[in-house]
Amino acid sequence: MPDGLSSIPVYDDRGKNVGGIFGDNAEILFFILVFLFLFFNGFNKKC
Repeated sequence: MPDGLSSIPVYDDRGKNVGGIFGDNAEILFFILVFLFLFFNGFNKKC
């Protein structure tokens, strides 16, 4: 599964790779969204 835009290297002023166009926060938000999606799917199946 390709990362898409997050796979494009982007560097800040110090030359540090910030992990893509949206920076590190994009991946964190992505994992949070996936976690919530899976969590609510499991919750709905239990009810």
